[in-house]
Amino acid sequence: MTAAEFVEDYWEYYLTLESNFINTFRYVALDKKNKKCYSVEFFGLIQSICSEIDSVMKVLCGLPGNSDSHQANIFKYKQILESKNIFLHKDKINIERSNYIKLVPFKEWKNSAHLNWWKTYTTLKHNRLGNIEDANQYNVFFSLSALYLLEVYLIKTINENNHIIKESQLFNCKAGEGCFNGEIYLSTVTDEELEEVIKNSD
Repeated sequence: MTAAEFVEDYWEYYLTLESNFINTFRYVALDKKNKKCYSVEFFGLIQSICSEIDSVMKVLCGLPGNSDSHQANIFKYKQILESKNIFLHKDKINIERSNYIKLVPFKEWKNSAHLNWWKTYTTLKHNRLGNIEDANQYNVFFSLSALYLLEVYLIKTINENNHIIKESQLFNCKAGEGCFNGEIYLSTVTDEELEEVIKNSD
C-alpha cells in the first residue's frame, strides 16, 4: 500500500467520520459532563466507526477482507496483533480539545480481550432500541480514538518518506507534533499510569 492509497482508501474516510463527530459539538460540547448524552446520531457514528475498525484490523492482521465472524473477531485480532508485538493497551493518544486528560482506547486489553466500546457496538447492532442509552458521546469518542490509533499503525506499514497527510483535528500522538508529517511517534503509558486510567475511566 502506498501513502496515496492509504489516504484514498482509509484516511479520508476517517476524517469524514471525525468531522461528523465534531459537528455534534455544536449541540453537545465534548466534555466528561456530557459523556452519557445519547442520540440516534451517536448510534450511527458508533456503527460506522466500529465497522471501519473491523476493516482496518483485518488489514493490520493480514486477514482477507471477506473473513467471516468465525475467522475474525475482536479476540482474534488481539491475539494476532500481540503476536506481531503490537500491544495496543499501552498506546496513549493526546487530545487536541476537551477535558479528557488521557485516552487509552484499548486499555482493557491489559487484563482481558474485552473492550467496553466494542461491546457497546455489538449490543447496539443487535438491539438498538433496548440499548440506545449506550449510543453516547463517551462511546463514540473512545471508538473514534481507537480507529485513529489503528490508522497510525497502518501508516507505519508504508515504506515511504516525506508523505504529507492532513492531520486529525481531535488527536495526535505526541504533544505539539502531528503523527503523519514526518516521523511517526506513539506515546506509551506505564503500568502504573494505565491502572490509574482504568480506575478513573467511569
